[in-house]
Amino acid sequence: MKRLSTLILVLALAICSTAKAEKKRTLKAEEKLTFKKVEYFKLVEGKDKPEKIKGELIFDSGKQTISFLSEKKEKIDVNYADVTELIYEKTKKPRYALGLIFAWPLLFTKSKSHYLTINYKVEEKGQYMLLKMDKRNYQMIIATIEAETGKKVERIVDD
Repeated sequence: MKRLSTLILVLALAICSTAKAEKKRTLKAEEKLTFKKVEYFKLVEGKDKPEKIKGELIFDSGKQTISFLSEKKEKIDVNYADVTELIYEKTKKPRYALGLIFAWPLLFTKSKSHYLTINYKVEEKGQYMLLKMDKRNYQMIIATIEAETGKKVERIVDD
């Protein structure tokens, strides 16, 4: 009797946990997926370097848009249908300054950066959005953008 009640309890827990896991995997059409710690590089006329704007990347399945929302609440929207090309680039650069200032072993390490370029067309005019992603969420952003837009991300990796 004790074994039977234990077996029933284990089966009930297994069913509940798989139902909960299935619930987490599916997104409703009106839900939004938000990724924080994203930087947008904005070209400013008269300046050589682009301006880095911190914010978050939002995927809205209901409206079929990718949005960048800055910390100052400026918003840039791109429709999924307007996306023409997606490029992911991983770069590495040595940490010379940290190595010279703090410890020589840091001279042999490299910092990695993850960039996503979204090429799109607005009224037959080519546009792009260059984003720097955080090391903790870049893989999820790439998987999400491929799933949402239906386009494959071209990967460029610097070694």
